[in-house]
Amino acid sequence: MKKILPFLALLGITYTGKTQTITQADHPVAGEIWLQFIDTTGGGVVIDPPGTGLNFDFTNLTIHDTDAVVFEPVSAAPAYMNASTNFPNSGLCVLNLADSSGTFLQSAPDGFYLDGQYRPGLISNAQVGLNIDAISLDPGRLMVPTPFAYSDTRNHTSNFTFSFNPTGIPFPITVTVSSSFVQFMEADGEGTLTTPFGVFPGVLRYKEITYTVDSTFYSVLLNDTVEYSDTTISYSFVKQGPHMMLASVDLDPNTFTPIRASYYDPAVLVGTEQNSITPVLYPNPANEIITLSNVRDNSMLEIFDYTGRVIKQLSNIGMGNRLIMRTGELPPGMYFLRMSEGGKVYSNQKFQVVR
Repeated sequence: MKKILPFLALLGITYTGKTQTITQADHPVAGEIWLQFIDTTGGGVVIDPPGTGLNFDFTNLTIHDTDAVVFEPVSAAPAYMNASTNFPNSGLCVLNLADSSGTFLQSAPDGFYLDGQYRPGLISNAQVGLNIDAISLDPGRLMVPTPFAYSDTRNHTSNFTFSFNPTGIPFPITVTVSSSFVQFMEADGEGTLTTPFGVFPGVLRYKEITYTVDSTFYSVLLNDTVEYSDTTISYSFVKQGPHMMLASVDLDPNTFTPIRASYYDPAVLVGTEQNSITPVLYPNPANEIITLSNVRDNSMLEIFDYTGRVIKQLSNIGMGNRLIMRTGELPPGMYFLRMSEGGKVYSNQKFQVVR
């Protein structure tokens, strides 16, 4: 990660220039994993007024849930998703084969976009014969604008439309449904972000306000109905370099108070070969057990406490690449997990035990 003027943050000096510009080079790539740690109340976060030299503190979150997002090439999508036709602009996807769904994404010079989603019966109504599995946004919904730096703004509108002919109606009719997402983004903050994973200077905060407009057109009745959904407001905290997303907050649009907050593990990256995949550890924080996936064969696993003392060792010889480790005997606190193969360390991770 490129650290720009970190000594100013250490000295408490405010730098008013554009300290960091997020570009396409910072977008996620195939093989990257985002581990998300979610506080479903958002009660541990305070949103500071706009400005530079801010201190963003995400150390007081109470984690209620965790999630892992694995970015894969579109070629990894199963054939039944028909990705090349449904999502021709996408270069990445996030798959959930448990429910046969996929989210499709595009990295472009001017931003990182959500192109669409596939899920069997994504939009369905058996009474009228409606059954749509794929929704493609054109243009896509903007997730991270680029290039983007402090004081920059961006407006963007994305939408999707589909038409169908309802069954069980005594006269022919075509119904056209469309949804538009009107986005307003502003990079209103810059400063140092602190999470349980470390201190990150030069972090860019941007605010997003999105209005969703749903409309339905009936070809026979000539009745165009427009309905406005609730406004959404969120903040994202990003940096240059691999794993750009560090934290996010959703606000109540009426009270402007946090209702959900997350921080992300900034060190979980994988390579292009199966042998180089970084293990994923979850849940984190843990209570009684933790699960490890992508553990290499013949690995030695060592758990250290915060003093550096080895308190637990485990070998996965003949146990496969997915392990479950008991943590119920560990006192609450922060721990470090080191994995090595043939005497060479290939993963260092932090995890927390809570009761």
